[in-house]
Amino acid sequence: MAADESLEALVERLRRARSGLREAIELAGGSWERSRRPRPDEGEGWTPRQDAENAIEADRGYAGIVARTIGVAAPERVTAVLPSAAAALGACEQAGARFDAVLAALAAEQLILETELGVEVGDVLRGAAGHLREHARQLAGVEQR
Repeated sequence: MAADESLEALVERLRRARSGLREAIELAGGSWERSRRPRPDEGEGWTPRQDAENAIEADRGYAGIVARTIGVAAPERVTAVLPSAAAALGACEQAGARFDAVLAALAAEQLILETELGVEVGDVLRGAAGHLREHARQLAGVEQR
């Protein structure tokens, strides 16, 4: 793990990524069920709904990995069914609050603990933030018609 990445910096990175996802959900709300054009490296483009559902489910999953590693209660894994942007915004807030509860129990020295994925807790936090940013970029790329 990079020495310049403190627990506080990683938590802030995750919060910024979640904020970006919320903004992208708001922008994509008018085309919630409309598939976007796939990027060259993709087979098909997802709808904003699919992007949001995947991002929020994964966010809960990342929180669970960290929780199990540090020995605290893991957030419940549920399948996200988000029929609207408003529902997605609510689910994003709930997932963020659950992740924040896990992060409140995380100590800086635990960032180097190995998780069930075979990577350190700090890497999981970076991965969680990266995943949220990726889906925010995808949502922002939806053609607004």
